[in-house]
Amino acid sequence: MSDDSPGMAPVGRAVRASTLVAAFAIAVFAQPATGYAYDGAGGISAGDNHTCAIDNVASITCWGQDDANQTSEPTDAQGGFRAISNGTYHTCAIDVADSISCWGFDGGGETSGPDTAAGEFKAVSAGLDYTCAVDETSSIGCWGTGAYGEVSGPDAAAGEFESVSAGEDHTCALDTADSISCWGRNDQGQTTGPSAAPGEFKAVSAGLEHTCTIDVVNSISCWGLDNQAQTSGPSAAPGEFKAVSAGGHQTCAIDATDSISCWGLGVGDATSAANAALGEFKAVSAGDAHVCAIDAADSISCWGAAIAKTTGPDTASGVFGVPGATIDTDADGIDDVADNCEDVVNGGQADGDGDGIGDACETPATTPPDTTPPDIRLGGSKTQRLGKPIKVTISCDAPCSVVAKGKVKPKGVKPLPKAAKLKRASAELAAGERETLKLRLTKKAARKLKRGADRAFAKIKVKATDAVGNEAKETKKVKLR
Repeated sequence: MSDDSPGMAPVGRAVRASTLVAAFAIAVFAQPATGYAYDGAGGISAGDNHTCAIDNVASITCWGQDDANQTSEPTDAQGGFRAISNGTYHTCAIDVADSISCWGFDGGGETSGPDTAAGEFKAVSAGLDYTCAVDETSSIGCWGTGAYGEVSGPDAAAGEFESVSAGEDHTCALDTADSISCWGRNDQGQTTGPSAAPGEFKAVSAGLEHTCTIDVVNSISCWGLDNQAQTSGPSAAPGEFKAVSAGGHQTCAIDATDSISCWGLGVGDATSAANAALGEFKAVSAGDAHVCAIDAADSISCWGAAIAKTTGPDTASGVFGVPGATIDTDADGIDDVADNCEDVVNGGQADGDGDGIGDACETPATTPPDTTPPDIRLGGSKTQRLGKPIKVTISCDAPCSVVAKGKVKPKGVKPLPKAAKLKRASAELAAGERETLKLRLTKKAARKLKRGADRAFAKIKVKATDAVGNEAKETKKVKLR
């Protein structure tokens, strides 16, 4: 284990402390419906010589070596975080807005990235002197030194990954087809990959110079450097594991009974979990030469080398390992970590298309406006008495506003006076409702027409407008005698 000064380029052990790097592993901890697969989403991450944890109010606590400010979390790190990942001399976290914050040594740009807008990430993993993350489109971005190609990214199309795990100088990721891709340094076969067929894995964890996975039958496979039996696997029967974490020269895993098994180099008792009862663990994270875990009572236990650096936080038990459990942004009674629509009330978690995003958060399909005009029907007698109000019966097939207007054209009265125009009549009609409108002449016009004409005809124009503004027009002629 190296204690290199952060004033120089760190050359220490990789921190691959990320236990629950796949959907299977973190399902135990209220896996979000959106499918987040966080590195460190179990609430704890052991680094080279430091450890960080997220408590049940989503605040970060770090302890251990702080020579590069790797445990000096930012001032805004006291609430609202979902995932934590410790590197060798730096730490990164994802907040409830899906933005990434990194702090600590930045000699290779490992805390400077990503050059992306906030609120777009669902997984992050800090390695030796670089960092990788999975964004909301499921693409992987890496930043930092990358001397062995570990930040170059997989030779695969963007938008296909669920999780990523950064080791010392190599990176591995699980894609949406459940296949594993690894890249970077391969002098110990750490990126060679498993012999199993693609599409059969649930989790991957990259350590110092080895890699371990959990397959679909819950068995563990490891490959890479095995000088301390770190890839030899647990003695327990295959098919019984739900979380794995590859560290420096040791590996730890949680089995189906919630017990921890560790194998590899036992530096400072790093592979012994004798100080904690079996069958009571929810998360485990292996650092360079120490291991930390969260038990069923949400307390933290650490063991291994440099015990002064791994003793754990001065915090009451029973508060860790449930990141974000008390955060409910939209106050709909569902914690953000489980809510498929965090910002909009969606209490029933309706998800009509089954894409993991609640219906309340999806923009509904735009329905084109109805441009069909209303159907107007005009009735009433075709012959009516001259000098009396002209009656027109009107109906619409939809709720509408109707306006009727017109004029009377007599025979025998010339020129036609303006007063011969009929006064407007209007009505509001329900669908199918019939209404009789009465259109009248002024008294003066009526007297004049009656004196000078014994017959005339009226031309009535009717306009109907429905609720969305569609219009229809009809005309009716009426003989007057």
